[in-house]
Amino acid sequence: MDDDLNTAAALGLLFDKVHELNRLLDSSVNNKDLRSRLKRERDALIECAASLGLLWDRPSQLLAEITKAPAEIDPEQIEDMIMQRDRARKERDWARADSIREELFQKGIILEDGPEGTNWRLRMEKPA
Repeated sequence: MDDDLNTAAALGLLFDKVHELNRLLDSSVNNKDLRSRLKRERDALIECAASLGLLWDRPSQLLAEITKAPAEIDPEQIEDMIMQRDRARKERDWARADSIREELFQKGIILEDGPEGTNWRLRMEKPA
């Protein structure tokens, strides 16, 4: 009881589990081993959260909702817009490139530029 049941460490473990799940989801590998590992990590996250009294309201529903892509998002359209943005950047049309980034952001897409190109991911919360 002197260290509040070490709640900070338990929350740290939850953070680590979420980080690991995100890392696995972002990996480009898609095979049976990955799916089983994702399931194990998800189950561990749910068990840890439940022991802290979190996620009392159907964790499976919460996890399904945060991983579901909105219907209006078409991955091919996103890739096309990223190519248009890349072209605008090469032509130094910064206004157009920023406009495309903002349009995707409003659709719930976050762009991440890196040395190997632009990647995208879904934003967890909806834009205002």
